[in-house]
Parts: sequence; structure tokens; C-alpha cells
Amino acid sequence: MSTLTRTKRNSDSSRRLKDRIKYIFWDVDGTLFHKVESIKQEHRLLAYNAFVICKTAGMNRNPFRIRENMPFQLLAEVPDSVKREYDALLRDSKKNPNGKYGSNGHLFMGEFGLDQTYVAKFISTIEYGKFLARDEALIQMFEFFKRCCPHIQHGVMSNEVYETIAAIVTALGLDINFFKNPKVDELFPPEKRLIDGSSLDGPFGLFCAYNLQGKKPDPKPFTQILRVAELEESPNSILYVGDSIDKDIIPAKRAGMVSTLVWAGKHCEHADFTFRTVYEVVSLFK
Repeated sequence: MSTLTRTKRNSDSSRRLKDRIKYIFWDVDGTLFHKVESIKQEHRLLAYNAFVICKTAGMNRNPFRIRENMPFQLLAEVPDSVKREYDALLRDSKKNPNGKYGSNGHLFMGEFGLDQTYVAKFISTIEYGKFLARDEALIQMFEFFKRCCPHIQHGVMSNEVYETIAAIVTALGLDINFFKNPKVDELFPPEKRLIDGSSLDGPFGLFCAYNLQGKKPDPKPFTQILRVAELEESPNSILYVGDSIDKDIIPAKRAGMVSTLVWAGKHCEHADFTFRTVYEVVSLFK
């Protein structure tokens, strides 16, 4: 196994995971793929454009139409004054600890009164096929799960909207239906106010911004996972895989799940398992 050194193994994880785990939930953005700089820059470009559009009277604020209304097509075209104004509003422990908002989503909610999915919606307009290639190693990993661990179900839980999840999964060469569970829609139908502007109305079959009762790291989404998996009494039968210590690992552990951090450069004391890539998760079941 090629985990990073000093991987924590508590007494509860001493049994073979293959026999104990009944469900694996995956974060998507930054977990199923290692987020590249070009995607991060595309996020920033869209955010700056949306900020200018929302400040301009008469411009269409529909998040799904931000791209067709962008005043700046390249990050280099965005005026420094816009970048400074936007960045000054965002709180960062190192760069700007006095910022007003702790996230992009809260910035658009606080400054313009927009709903909590606004940022996730305009991010969904990214053409992920331009930045992500079909990932044969990832495809082979899930083929192994289908072939050798058919008793384990798989799902995804992301703060992103359904459109983004579908675009990423498709670009990577995976079948989104593999991750769907009809119980998600039965127990947690999408909120109509959050779907506003989307061409979709469900069913979705997976956890996304349209049906989560809170955004990670809020503990509520992890409680939703337990209900859908019907494992409230045995949360350690769920493996949660993510790339963020704060948003994924810590709340998953608090919910009693087995946690796995991927794309990590060093050992994480909070996670049960720490890997340098997502592909190594499969080694836990071999």
C-alpha cells in the first residue's frame, strides 16, 4: 500500500475494510481529479465577471448566463481595481484576515442578496471537457469496485450543483448513474427555490447543492448520507473520500465515518487514511 507514512489506523479500522464497508461516498471537485491551475483560474475569471455583472444595473444576473454576458474574456483583462475590490471582501487567514466574507458564496449572498447556490451555478458553465481528459486509471479503479466489491454502493456528495458534477464525471469517462441512489430524491427532494434558473428539476439521485440541507463542512449533509445509506447505527460502515481536511475529513469523522484524504502532500492526523492520489483508495480493498 502506498499511503503516506504514519497513516492512522485506529482499533475500529483493524478489520478488513472490504468486509465492513457498505457504502463509499466521494467528494467530486478536487477529489475525483486533482484540481489544476487552469480550472482555478477559470473559477476566478467567472467570479470577477459575475461580481461586475451583479454590480451593474440592468445586466442579466442569471448565473447560468454569466458566461455569455462576461465583460472580460481573459483573467488578464480584468482590471486590477475589480480584483482588489473583490479580493478585499474575501477573508483569508494569511492574505486578508479582515475580509468581510469567508467564501465566494457568502460574498454574493451578502453583497447582492443572491441565493446560496449562485456561485455554484455560474461555476457549472465551465466547459470541463477542455480541462479534464478521460482518466483511464480512475475508470479502472471503479471497474475494480464493480467487479470485486459488488456489495459496496457508491455515491457522491458535493457542494456543487448537479450540472457541474455531471460535467466532471462525464469528462473523466465515468457513468454518473453508477453513483445514483433513488433514496436521495425520496428522502431529500430538491428545493425548488435553489433550482431556480436551471433547466433541470430532478430527479438527481445524488447529493448536490440542490438538495443538501447545508454546505460542507456543515454536519447536516453527513447526517443526510447516513439516512440514505440506512447506516445511522453503524456510520463506520461508510467510507468518505475527499480532498479537504476542513470540509470533508473532519465532519466525516465527527459523523462516525471512516475518512480518507486524497491528493495530500503529507500525512493528515485527522484522517484514517491519507493518500497522494485518489487512485490509491482502491488499495484499501485489495
